[in-house]
Parts: sequence; C-alpha cells; structure tokens
Amino acid sequence: NPKVFLFDEPLSNLDAALRVATRIEIAKLKESMPNTTMIYVTHDQVEAMTLADRIVVLKDGYIEQVGSPMELYHNPGNLFVAQFIGSPAMNVVSAKVEKTGKTTTVVLPGGTKAVVPTVSPTTADNSTVSFGVRPEDLVVAKGKDCLFEGKVDYVEQLGEVQLVYIDLGRQGEALVAKLPGTATVERGSTIRLDSDAGNLHLFDDKGRAFPRLAGRLLPRVSAPDRRNAGGRVTACEAQASWRRAPAGVALPHNYKGRWKGSWRPRAFQGPARRASGFTRSASSRASSAAPRCRPCRTCANAWTA
Repeated sequence: NPKVFLFDEPLSNLDAALRVATRIEIAKLKESMPNTTMIYVTHDQVEAMTLADRIVVLKDGYIEQVGSPMELYHNPGNLFVAQFIGSPAMNVVSAKVEKTGKTTTVVLPGGTKAVVPTVSPTTADNSTVSFGVRPEDLVVAKGKDCLFEGKVDYVEQLGEVQLVYIDLGRQGEALVAKLPGTATVERGSTIRLDSDAGNLHLFDDKGRAFPRLAGRLLPRVSAPDRRNAGGRVTACEAQASWRRAPAGVALPHNYKGRWKGSWRPRAFQGPARRASGFTRSASSRASSAAPRCRPCRTCANAWTA
C-alpha cells in the first residue's frame, strides 16, 4: 500500500488516441486513491493542466511558480510561466509605461493605449515593459477603441475555432488570435482586436509579473532574481505566495503578516529538494517559529515569520 507514486513521462510513447484514454484512466485512478500522493513529471502542459491539483513549473532546476492549474493560467508569475501555460502561447509585445499607480497605462505598438489592472511603482514610469494577452482573450473590436490593428497574414481554420495570425509590423513575429470558427476573416484584410482589461498582463524588464489589484490572488512565484545565492526559496517569497492583498493596497513580496493556517516554508537545501513544496508544521506554534531566511535580492533583508 504505497503512499506516493511517481510517474515519469508515462504517456510520451503513446499515440494521440491512446494518450487521451490513458490520461483519463490515470485521473480516475487518482480519484479512487484520495489518501495517496502522485508526483507526475511531464513536458506536456495538457497533462499537467488536466491531471494536477498543484503544478510546480521548473526551469533549469529552479522553481518558477507553484499553484493550481488555473492560478498559473490566470496569474502567471513571470514570462516563462505565461508563455509555457496555454496553447497557442501568450502574445507578448513591447510597451511603454505612460502612467503608474493602482492601475498601469501603457502605450502599445501602433500608438494605442491600454489600462491594465496591475499595480506599478513610480520607478516604472516611462520604462519599457512586456505586455501580454492570450490568443483566446482577443476579440474583434466593435467600437472605435482597440488594442491592436493589423493585416491578416494567415488563417488556420480548425472547425470550432480559427487561429488568425496578424502582422503588426514586427519582423518574424505575428500576433495570434483564437476566434470562433464561424467568424468571417479574410486573408489580407485589416482586423482590429480588443480584450477585457482583466485579461491583460504586464511584466517588467526582468520578466516578473506586475502584481494584480487588491483582492486578486498574487502569483505563487519564485522568479530567478528573487532566489537567494544558494538557490533556495526564501521565507519572504513563500509568505507572499500564501497571502491575498489586503483591501486597498498591493501586497509586497515581503509582506510580514501571519502565515496562512499552520503552513510554513521548508528550508530547501539542494536541487533534489527544491520541488518539495511546503510542509505542514506540527502545530501553529511551530509555524510562528519558522527559520529566518537569508537575504534575498529583492528585499535585501531577512525576517522571521
């Protein structure tokens, strides 16, 4: 009666039809064994999204982000996670910050402006950032305002949906929109696209996501430049990953509130333990005595939870 199962790319050598059937069987097996833990290693994001309760995204041996599938989809912590989760990948274009504050106004290629519900510091004013929007979140603009306007370069008709590639004047990089298959889109025509503000994302020059407005879950992320010199996840990062932003303010990554319940960060010592996640303390007293973290590159100080 094992308590932990390890799956290492179990479906990689199967054909498409058998892969789907086996994936469903594995999901049913997991449901039938609620008291066991299954660790599933895969490069297939479909397997990760459909089978996982929590996903640990790794890159070069480091944890990029930990969270539920929908947390990673809606709140990617950095550019790598944003473009890794979702198919087709998130569109990312360069933008200029025009106004900072509780919302951020950016100027997109072509001169159009977008107000993104992300909190930005005053130091980001006039800086160059990465603006992201998923293909499925783009719609044909009906009014005068739009995010993008360009020429339809190619259309892939898939039946239920169609992938429309739009030329924005960026050499070798087309904007991709996933539109309904019934929409009339002609190759060579001009198309105007828009999106709901809640579906827009901003990333700084180091690839880190700008925090969302208060009340939205912040990304559970350990970005490369937020790791300490030893490659461990610091307490300040783990703290922020479990908290919501207090009403009316943005939650900084070194927020010094109490731990959620009796969870505390595990001291990651080496590569084999970096993906160990979090550990539950024996009591709430133990959680309040979490070890101090070493100074990280963002907050430049250490503190005790």
